[in-house]
Amino acid sequence: MNISLPLSADVENILIRRAAAAGKELSVFVAGVVTEAVVEELEPAPPTESAVRRAARFRERLESWTALHPVLDHVIDDSRESIYAGRGE
Repeated sequence: MNISLPLSADVENILIRRAAAAGKELSVFVAGVVTEAVVEELEPAPPTESAVRRAARFRERLESWTALHPVLDHVIDDSRESIYAGRGE
């Protein structure tokens, strides 16, 4: 398809310079720029990662994170009462 576009001289010069730098003809270069602008509508979205694989990656990260923290051999009292004890509640 051929399309006629009214462009300013500045824009035309930039396009010519970029096409030359890419080693392409102006029409091929502009067609590539336009195609890139609509490529999301041309190609189907890439398949998303499966829930099973996401869960596996999460478990791997969790295991590596928990390995950084020591295992305590006693119970820690993290109740609200112990945290705020003596603060006038």
